[in-house]
Amino acid sequence: MKKATGSSDTTKPATTAPTSGTIIGKVFNGRSGTGLTQEDVAEGLKQALSQGVNRGTSQLASVDGFLKNAAVKVLLPPELQQVEQSLRKLGMGNLVDDAITSMNRAAEDAAGQAAPIFINAIKQMTIQDGFAILKGSDTSATSYLRNKTTAPLTDAFRPVIQGSLEKVGATKYWTTMINAYNKVSFKKVNPD
Repeated sequence: MKKATGSSDTTKPATTAPTSGTIIGKVFNGRSGTGLTQEDVAEGLKQALSQGVNRGTSQLASVDGFLKNAAVKVLLPPELQQVEQSLRKLGMGNLVDDAITSMNRAAEDAAGQAAPIFINAIKQMTIQDGFAILKGSDTSATSYLRNKTTAPLTDAFRPVIQGSLEKVGATKYWTTMINAYNKVSFKKVNPD
């Protein structure tokens, strides 16, 4: 095969803007001296965290996002473990399962509304915050987000969770479970 003479290939290699992954990778590999500014690094971290938040909240907001994920599955509170054990021994485990499933469905329903709160915390991140996360432990980003979002999430989610609990019928299952327990137990439990 002959090359055409007198012509040169003017095709330039494709260039793309650095992604958050490549920026963070360079920082971790000690190659940040490649013209990246502190602002570039902070922006890359913000992009990576935002993508993670969007992906995570999307997964949690899907069916079984909570229920089938042992790390976040909503269980009965410790003070109701006796209720659960008693009902299961009496063959009423389905009441417990219905209550747990409905609480997880409520969490899945509400999860999608958490992303904007996390994204707002990420947008407010300073360069110093970003470098503290990059240089910190494996849980630095989690600690930062927990510190910045716990109060706003709690305030925003109280009515959302209540609405989600009602929407999926969790309050009905909860009340049914507690009432069944109260019929067979000498130690009554308040359904509220």
